[in-house]
Amino acid sequence: YSQQELFGLEDSDRILQFSTIAFDASVEQIWLSLLNGLPLVLIDKSKLLDKDVFNAYLSTHQVTHLHATPSFLEAISIDKPNTLRRIVSGGEECTPHLAKRFIGDYEFYNEYGPTETTVTSLVNRVDTVNGDKKISIGTPIGNTQVYILDSSGKLLPQGVAGELYVGGDGVSMGYLNNEELTSEKFVANPYRAGEKMYRTGDIGRWLPDGSIEFLGRKDSQVKLRGYRIELGEIEHQLLNHDHISEATVVLKRDEEDEYLVAYYVAKEEIPLVDLRKYLSLYLNNYMLPTYYIYMEKLPLTPSGKLNRKELPTPEIKNIGDSVVPSNQTEHDLLEIWSEILNLDVDTISVTKNFFELGGHSLQAMVLMNRINNAFNKDISLELFFKTPTIKSIALLITALTEDNSQDEHIDLEEFSF
Repeated sequence: YSQQELFGLEDSDRILQFSTIAFDASVEQIWLSLLNGLPLVLIDKSKLLDKDVFNAYLSTHQVTHLHATPSFLEAISIDKPNTLRRIVSGGEECTPHLAKRFIGDYEFYNEYGPTETTVTSLVNRVDTVNGDKKISIGTPIGNTQVYILDSSGKLLPQGVAGELYVGGDGVSMGYLNNEELTSEKFVANPYRAGEKMYRTGDIGRWLPDGSIEFLGRKDSQVKLRGYRIELGEIEHQLLNHDHISEATVVLKRDEEDEYLVAYYVAKEEIPLVDLRKYLSLYLNNYMLPTYYIYMEKLPLTPSGKLNRKELPTPEIKNIGDSVVPSNQTEHDLLEIWSEILNLDVDTISVTKNFFELGGHSLQAMVLMNRINNAFNKDISLELFFKTPTIKSIALLITALTEDNSQDEHIDLEEFSF
């Protein structure tokens, strides 16, 4: 009901179920539709990452409400005119750059909320952007209370950073079969007798207008492209590698994207392909770092703690001679890679690993969708992860064209570069 009022839903609204049911935002999309008697428009995953197909789908199905992650909204452009009325950004931090793209043309909202408090706890309708000033996560929705507390559990005044706690009807009962974690995260609400509140682990502060500014995580957990990731889990797997003695993983941000960078100490540098292959045995693709930086030792502060400020920023560079396209297929692939990675074609070698160039899993999905449409093929993302170079994909496209094979019948050794 709170969001029904906030969004001003009408009988003509049609809501896209953007999120898979494995992602908590799907709960909001499904029930926002069903509880208000509105059509829920389903979409196949393959249609999400092709600009033309996605825009055509929105118009054909007269979608008015799109709720997606900032990473997706940054990665794909939305053509005008269309039937959209509002765009909701949620699941990770919304940048001023992203908000500027949509305000004026659409109602634009920035949402915040952990899964443990039933998806959304705060909402901000963004009508203006003040330069590069951060977009607030808004104010609590109906029947929800948000507190910013210090380490002693005391309320903090406006402008002072502290941990966010969420109370109200949306707070869940806890974690199934995990009483220890439940008791740690779901604590008694001292301001509402008999009720629980959820300790988010997020840091924020009250702003003068009564909204909240999100300042990051208290612990090593981060959100990247809508997924919660424990950096310690990645570090643990790196340290389990036979040749790695020290490791740390950080989330880096620039104007275009967010990405994970792994720093490691070993007797000698380990090939990136080998490191990614090793980590992929234990971690989901969305947890794999984009960059891996070999160091003789990790920088420390005078007190002996890791000095994160001294960790080097990754640089895109070619190793050895750059190999230029040798045929039209490689040239066409180079153009697509250049656009997806936002790199000049002269910096991309056809034998360079996609992930060494700064690509991540979401961009790989966009890339393969573009390639399959351009060449009328059906090369799987799984196969691309095994042969992520322009040279390999070009040879694979030629082989599929010549014998009309399906990619699962291809001998990968023949195409690995």
